[in-house]
Amino acid sequence: MAEPRLTTGAIRGTKHLAAGSSDWRARQAERSRLGRLSPAIEQNASCAGKDPELFFPKNANEMELAKQICRGCPVVRECLVQALRLGDKYAVLGGTTPEERAALKRRLARKHRAVAA
Repeated sequence: MAEPRLTTGAIRGTKHLAAGSSDWRARQAERSRLGRLSPAIEQNASCAGKDPELFFPKNANEMELAKQICRGCPVVRECLVQALRLGDKYAVLGGTTPEERAALKRRLARKHRAVAA
């Protein structure tokens, strides 16, 4: 079995499993199993029956295709909430990229701090 490919993280040289390595895929599958939406919600999703690999884009065209599938989805909000809750850093979920979700989390945290102050 091949060694998992590691990448250097942005924070003080931390190491992360590279997208595409078998260990990374296993971890993502486990997270997805534990944090799945209810079957009733999943059945109504626009992505139901689509290849899951579509939501792990490798370039801008693939990312746009994944986001296009999410547009108009009746459960996009529930999917986005789940993605924010799980902290997914790889897939297009809830019509957003991991970077877009990170920015959204930062904005929500700032709002929360402002309200608490």
